[in-house]
Amino acid sequence: MTDAAAQAGIEQNNGEAADANSTVDNGSGDTLYGAQQSAAGEGGTDTVLNDNDASNDNDTGVYEDFSFPEGMEVDSAAVGQFQAIASEFNLSQDKAQQLVDFETARIKQAEEARMAAWQETQQAWVEQGKANQEFGGDNYEESVRTALVTMEKLGTPELKEALNMSGMGNHPEMLRVFYRMGKLLEEDKAVTGRAGGGSKTAAQTLYPNQN
Repeated sequence: MTDAAAQAGIEQNNGEAADANSTVDNGSGDTLYGAQQSAAGEGGTDTVLNDNDASNDNDTGVYEDFSFPEGMEVDSAAVGQFQAIASEFNLSQDKAQQLVDFETARIKQAEEARMAAWQETQQAWVEQGKANQEFGGDNYEESVRTALVTMEKLGTPELKEALNMSGMGNHPEMLRVFYRMGKLLEEDKAVTGRAGGGSKTAAQTLYPNQN
């Protein structure tokens, strides 16, 4: 074998050894493929399922108290049911709180819409009373005073509370009833004054305990 051929053989062997070393060891004890895997796991693109997702899970099924808007009445039973569902889906505390926030915001929005609609209804009743031909128009304020006086004389505290809570005190038909009753009491009082203490009036017969 000539010197040139021998030299070529040595260089070929050295090249094969270098290739083998590049496959087996990259200088840090890892294979080249292993080093690529490590790089992807440490700073590369995360896979769909990775260890980062595990940190958001709630394996215990136990949640801290959720935050609710101040003044909102909380249904403890409903919260317990939600916690069971959240635990079944392995939701983290933060994710479960996000669902709570969504539901409380939805409830608040629905309640505000309901209250706005009720206020519109109340205002519509007042306007109907003012436009009523019997007790509305220029006589509306006086008619309201007559109805209130009648309520004070004949109504119980429980009736007043019920009318205030329900808003029915603004209904034109409720106003009509107390207005008419008030006018009857006024007429009976006038008749009693003229009669000079004779027979009982209709109001005295119906309400014997009223003066």
